[in-house]
Amino acid sequence: SDTDLAWLLQSLVSSLTDSTQLVINATEQSLSHLESVLKERFVAGARLTSLATQQLLEDLGLCSGQGLKLKQKEIPELQPAPSAVSAVDAATLATVAADAGSISSIAGLPRIEPQEFQPHQVLEQLEAAGKWQERARILEGFHQSLLCTPVKDVGPHMSEVLLILNRLLTDTNFKITLTTLYIIGDLTDRFASCMMTVVGAVVPGLVEKLGDCKIVIRQTVSKIFHKIFSEVVKMSSEEYADRLLHMLIGPLANRPAHLKLELVAVITMALLIFESGSVPYDREEALRAACQTIQDNDEKVAALAVEIVVVLRPAVGLTRLSDRLSAVLLGEKAVLERVLQRLRLDAMPVVTDEGVVEYPNLPFVIVGANDTSTTSTGCTE
Repeated sequence: SDTDLAWLLQSLVSSLTDSTQLVINATEQSLSHLESVLKERFVAGARLTSLATQQLLEDLGLCSGQGLKLKQKEIPELQPAPSAVSAVDAATLATVAADAGSISSIAGLPRIEPQEFQPHQVLEQLEAAGKWQERARILEGFHQSLLCTPVKDVGPHMSEVLLILNRLLTDTNFKITLTTLYIIGDLTDRFASCMMTVVGAVVPGLVEKLGDCKIVIRQTVSKIFHKIFSEVVKMSSEEYADRLLHMLIGPLANRPAHLKLELVAVITMALLIFESGSVPYDREEALRAACQTIQDNDEKVAALAVEIVVVLRPAVGLTRLSDRLSAVLLGEKAVLERVLQRLRLDAMPVVTDEGVVEYPNLPFVIVGANDTSTTSTGCTE
C-alpha cells in the first residue's frame, strides 16, 4: 500500500544523516532506484510522509516538479517500526521490491530478522579467495553486514572482528588495506561502546600502517587514531588512555625513522586530545619516551619529540621539565639549550579534526610528520 511505501521512504530518508558515508550512499541509490521503477506510486507514497521527509526527497532531486507540499493532504500517523531496521537492510529490501514491480512484498519489513553474525566465516572466505578482486568483494560484504548488525550482536564478537581486521592490514593490496581502515573507522563511530574494551587488538596493525608508502593510508590511520582518542575523552577513561599510550610508546624505539616521525605525531595528538579533554593519563611515561626520543639519531624525529615535552609543559611545569631534561641530557649541552629555548616559547602544536598535527612555524621544529609529502616515509608513491 501507499502507507507501507511511505513508511519505507521515511525509514530510508532518516538514514541520510547517518555518520557513515557508505550508509548515505546506499540510501541515495535506493531512493533513486525506487523512484525510477515505481514512478507515480513513488510520488503517492512520498505525499504521505512528513514535510521534513518531503523536503529531503526534493533536495535529492526526487519527485521534481510534483509539488509535494502544495498537494499534501492530511497525513495519517505512521506507526514506528516494532524493531529497528538498518539503512542497508531497508535499502536492500527496497531495491528487491522495486525490481519486482510491487511494494507489497515489503509489508513485513519491520519483522525481518538479520542472519546470525558469524565473523569467522568471513575469514575463511577471505583465505579461500584467490584473486584480490574476490577478497575485495567479500570484504565489502563484511563491511555492509557490520553496518546492518545491531550492537548487541556485534559486541560479543568485537575482539574476533578486530583481530581479523588487524590481520587484513598486512595485505599488500591497496584497496584491501583502505577498505579495512574504513571498516575500523566505521566501527569506532558506530560501536565505540563495545570496541574500546578490545581496541588493542587492532592498534599494532594501525601502527605499522603509519609507515605505509601511500599518503592516503597514513592519513586515514591518523583519522582513526583521532576518533579513538576522542572516544577515550567521551568515556573519560584513564585506563584506556594509559593502555593506548603504552601501546604507542612501546614500538617507538625500534622502528625506522619514517615510521617514528608518524608515531611521534600520533603520540603528540593523543596528549593534545587528552589534555584538552581533561582525561588523566601517565604523563611520566610520556615524558620518559620524549626524553629518550629527543636523543634519536634522526634530526627530524628528535625535533618532533621536543613537541611532546611542549604539550606536557602546562601540566608538568617548566621547572620540573627543565630539571628532568638537564639530568637526561647531561653532556649534551647544545641539545639541552635548544630544547629549553623551545620550552620558553608559548607556541603549541595543535591537532585538527582530521587528525593532523600542525606544528608552530619555529626554527626549532622540523616539520616531517603528518604532512602530504613522501619524504617523511622513506618511500615513493
